[in-house]
Amino acid sequence: MYVGAAVLSREVQGGGTAVSRGLTISVVVKHPDVQHKVRVQDFERWLESHGRTPAEMSLKGRLRELLGYEVARAVSGTTRNRDR
Repeated sequence: MYVGAAVLSREVQGGGTAVSRGLTISVVVKHPDVQHKVRVQDFERWLESHGRTPAEMSLKGRLRELLGYEVARAVSGTTRNRDR
């Protein structure tokens, strides 16, 4: 689900359109038919948080790279810079 949200976000922003953080992204998997929804702000919050497992850390790293994120821990909290 998160990979689908990241790809959609990248494609929309690549076309010059800003993505509203309140937007809900719907991802549909055709076999078996499954639909997941995630708000952009929830996806970004999840992406900026630390992974709980090595697999989740790896997934978040790949998604951050896909989206051009630089996530750095600062004294005041998490900051995010995007290349786009």
